[in-house]
Amino acid sequence: MNNKLPFAAYKGNEPYIFISYSHKDTDTVFPIISEFRNLGYNIWYDEGIDPGNEWPEEIAAALAGCAVFVVFISARSIASVNVRNEINFALDDDTPFFAVHIEETKLTGGLKLQIGSKQAIMKYRMDGETFYYKCKQTFERFGLKPAPKPVALPIPTALPEPMPAALPEPVALPEPVALPEPIPVALPEPEPEPEPLPKPEQEPVPVPVAPPKPVIASIPKLTAPPKPAVPQTKKSMKIPIIAGAGGLAALIIIIAVALNSGGDSYSSSSYDDSSRRTTTELPATTTEPPASTATVGDIIRFGGYDWRVLKVQDGKALIITDKIIDNRAYNEEWEDVTWETCDLRAYLNGEFYNSFGAADKARVVETRVINNNNPSYGTSGGNDTTDKIFLLSIDEVNEYFSDDNARVAYNSEGNASFWWLRSPGGNSYSAANVRGDGVVGVGGYSVGHNFGVRPALWLNL
Repeated sequence: MNNKLPFAAYKGNEPYIFISYSHKDTDTVFPIISEFRNLGYNIWYDEGIDPGNEWPEEIAAALAGCAVFVVFISARSIASVNVRNEINFALDDDTPFFAVHIEETKLTGGLKLQIGSKQAIMKYRMDGETFYYKCKQTFERFGLKPAPKPVALPIPTALPEPMPAALPEPVALPEPVALPEPIPVALPEPEPEPEPLPKPEQEPVPVPVAPPKPVIASIPKLTAPPKPAVPQTKKSMKIPIIAGAGGLAALIIIIAVALNSGGDSYSSSSYDDSSRRTTTELPATTTEPPASTATVGDIIRFGGYDWRVLKVQDGKALIITDKIIDNRAYNEEWEDVTWETCDLRAYLNGEFYNSFGAADKARVVETRVINNNNPSYGTSGGNDTTDKIFLLSIDEVNEYFSDDNARVAYNSEGNASFWWLRSPGGNSYSAANVRGDGVVGVGGYSVGHNFGVRPALWLNL
């Protein structure tokens, strides 16, 4: 372990970075923070505490004043009480926060909940150039810029000392000549000062009157025109006249058949997503209108699960499990990932889909899934995919659920819980989710968390 301090901790009024680490990791941490300092950032670390100062007070003061909090994650640091206390302080104070993983470390459950959604950089997987580039990007995102490096001025060349010039011999000055005393001359009396002219009266300055504000008429909310009613075609039929008692019975049977032969009525809502990339796309269909009566909001039984109908279109229904049916990580490794490459997609379209019988599989529609970027953070959604089973996106969960209460989902134990969305979160190793209170977590959590799963699919009715 390196006990030699690389530099003095920063003390001043400029923005600085607080470094949290285990003293057992100094061989790894000190070179990194030294490079941060070389890049122009002010660095504070606990070796800068003056002897005699009370340890917790100076730590707290340094934490409270820092611009960015950086914690170096290792098996030793997560076991350190001091590091955990510093993490808690920074989170409670809402300090800009990111973690540098200097080795592969399994976080405890509590620590996952605390820092799982925070920015993290896997240092042990990167070369030095990539690592420092990502760190600089993160610092800039937090508004922290390196101080400009001072320009070294050239050292001036010593000039030769000037030789003293010989001074001329002093010249004797002539004796001063006595001047005659001046004759006093009487001055005329000063003329009286003219009386000041009266101040001209100031013309009143017109006070500008603000023009009346234009009245803006409220614009009524546009509503979609009502759908035209589908006229029911009445079928006419000729009823033969049959005499006798047997004829009367036959007449009753004919009338009953006629009343039940009108056929099912069918109406489908329009489906046009040509102007947006926020939903799954259905393949073209030429099937006849189905006889199913499934409507939006219904709970239907399929494949051994209860499913909620979100949309009905062209003889197909978009459905999602009514409850959370599983608890899984979005991706087993904490790494950069998209819906296309994540482990959860592979599970849903493999093991989960194959748990259906042949008849149920035949009803599942293969769907083109559009993967947009995160709407708030711009994180890339990756390539579009073709799936049998998928998760809803941020846009879709807002479209198909009216409010937070409607988005609350319960697990098998009856507890409201988090559940995954397929959209990326605030960075490339996090995914969006719906929280236990139904609020959409646009920033998301790190992909290694185990959250609830609610599969979705398009089903032939």
